[in-house]
Parts: sequence; C-alpha cells; structure tokens
Amino acid sequence: MNELIKLDNVTAGYDNGIVLRDVSLTVYDRDFIGVIGPNGGGKTTLIKLILGLIKPLSGTIQRFDNQEGSFIGYLPQQSQIDRKFPITVQDIVLSGLMSAGKGLSRYTSKDKKQAFDLLGQMGIGHLAKRTAGELSGGQLQRVFICRALISSPKLLILDEPNTFVDNRFEHEMYELLQQFNQKMAIMIISHDVGTISYFVKTIACVNTYLHYHPSNIITEEQLAGYNCPLQIITHGDVPHTVLQKHDHSHDHDHDHNLTHPEDHKHE
Repeated sequence: MNELIKLDNVTAGYDNGIVLRDVSLTVYDRDFIGVIGPNGGGKTTLIKLILGLIKPLSGTIQRFDNQEGSFIGYLPQQSQIDRKFPITVQDIVLSGLMSAGKGLSRYTSKDKKQAFDLLGQMGIGHLAKRTAGELSGGQLQRVFICRALISSPKLLILDEPNTFVDNRFEHEMYELLQQFNQKMAIMIISHDVGTISYFVKTIACVNTYLHYHPSNIITEEQLAGYNCPLQIITHGDVPHTVLQKHDHSHDHDHDHNLTHPEDHKHE
C-alpha cells in the first residue's frame, strides 16, 4: 500500500512543555486508524502535526501528496459557523472545496451534484436548501462530515465525530465511513473505544508517546503496557467493561514493556 503520511521520531509541544515525544507513525492508503488516549495525552497535537498547523520540535514529517486538490479532509471536534449567516446547507458542503482552490463562483454543476449526493448519503438531502440556523446540532454535524468529504481527500481525519449525533445515526455514520474507507484512509479520534474498535482496522494509543496496535482488538494488558488509562469494552455476547487506574509513576518512563495484569486492580 502507498504511504500517505510518515512521522519519524517526532517530538512536539508548546511553551508550557512537551506534549508528544518520539512519535513514529505511518498512515497508508485505505488505513482506518482509531486514535485513543486520555485528555491531554496529545491526540489533538498529533492531528495538528499531520495537518501542518504546527511544526515538530524534532523529528520529521513526510507527506506523500501526489494529487491535485485537497489531500486531507478534516472534521474538527467543534465546527464553528454563524447560524445567523444566510448560507445554505449545500453551500456549507461546497465550501469544503475552497482548500482545493475553488471559490464560491467556481462551483460546477458536477460539484453541486456531489454535494447533494453526499447529503443524501447522510440522510439529509431534503435539507440542502435550508440554512444553518434551521438545523439541529446532529444535522449540522452531518453537514460538516459532508464538507470534509466533498474534496475526495486521500486522508479523512475526524475528531470525535459522534459529538451531537444521535445513537441511530452514529451506527449509520460508522457504516458509511467503512464505505468511504474503500477509497481513502481514515483517522478517527474517539473516547468510545468499544464502538470504534468494531469498525477500525488498527488502533493508536496516544499518551505522550504513541503505541501503534496493528489490529482492532486491544486488551487490558496491552493498555496497561501502553500506559493508556482508558475504558475497555470487549466484544461478545455479554460485553463488559474494565476500568484501569493510571499509574502516574510511569508517566515519564520511556520503557513501555507490558506489565503484569495483577499490577492493575480493577476499579
């Protein structure tokens, strides 16, 4: 498979200190990566690095962008829009083409049909001519997903896409993402490990360091070794949840060997 993004021993941070240290990750065409980790662990910083919004303090980032137009489609955790501004839903979706060098006056009939088709896939085609102020939070989130997809990016990054989305559409959304994954790589940040583990192909645990797990099944012992204090929800006829304590004594420990499960008592 073709490489899209390659981070090699990247360290990044801000004025108040290091957030990510010695991170290496390669994103391939048609990857579907679930990014998990605690708040403040560096997930957003990782996305900013990939988007080119910040530069690493050390290490290298390579983008293998050999296509015209948009290389990355991005859905931020909170998409901001003035609900009083009289812009239609279809035009919000079309605005995702601006990064591909198109302005409002340059949209073709093909572009407009693509926007309408995407809205239809999201179940809101009938709202194409409505304004943002007429939509619910969940409907608007679907519009923003369409905006991230309209440029047909090689990599789609979604930061907590189930925010404001109802439970029924959440499952439909992940099924749609699986369809889009046949054409593009997807990286999704989520706190809902149980849900994304059913749909993603691989998992990256981010907590200052990054641990790449080459499957969608991750165990309590592996999270302990990754120093990633998250909920684990196992798949099966009777799913159950395991809660782990976070051993702060290992926060700055660069040795990430797996610890024995008895060392981590269940809460």
